[in-house]
Amino acid sequence: QGVEAVLAKHPSDWQLAEQSARLLRQGRRWTNAVEAWNRVVEGAPDHVVAWHFLGEAQAQVGARSAAVESQSRALALRPDFVEAALALGQLYGELGRFPESIAVFDQSLKRDPKNLEALINKAVTLEAMGRRNESVPLLSRAMTEHSQSTLPCVRLGELLSSRKEYPAAVAAFEEAVRREPSNLVILQRLAGELGRADRPTQAEAVLRRAAQ
Repeated sequence: QGVEAVLAKHPSDWQLAEQSARLLRQGRRWTNAVEAWNRVVEGAPDHVVAWHFLGEAQAQVGARSAAVESQSRALALRPDFVEAALALGQLYGELGRFPESIAVFDQSLKRDPKNLEALINKAVTLEAMGRRNESVPLLSRAMTEHSQSTLPCVRLGELLSSRKEYPAAVAAFEEAVRREPSNLVILQRLAGELGRADRPTQAEAVLRRAAQ
């Protein structure tokens, strides 16, 4: 409240507004953060990070179209801003603007072909578009290129499970467990997929392992 009170007395001070906006972001007070970041970009229209954080806050309050504009502004100012590109691609996907989403992720992958988030988000978008023959190979590629990460394994398992391809989903979660043997959440997910694959004995064994 102290910073906000000072800000009210100095409404044109964008640097003070940025201090307030960052505190509000940390506290996840998104509605107030939108107002504060708006003050920042009004005072400093070329502040790339401020546009990105404004878009983040707008997305959190459900203003996705406004968030698209803010992230697009950030990218226009700095085309190599990976975080803004990923956020924009995800927003397009949430709005059902799938071709635009794919285009953004492709641009990110052109800059960094191994970008894990871009690979995963593109795969999820391809699946949503019904391009199922492309989504699984892309996630498999992500698993290979990021051999220590469990995230592509989990996303592949989730995708296969949503298709009711339970044995294949089990294999993906088994690989995730191999990479991170003590992750209780992943162990529980594996047990669930084993149950769906009609392998109850193995599911029980995995749950016992998780309990230990």
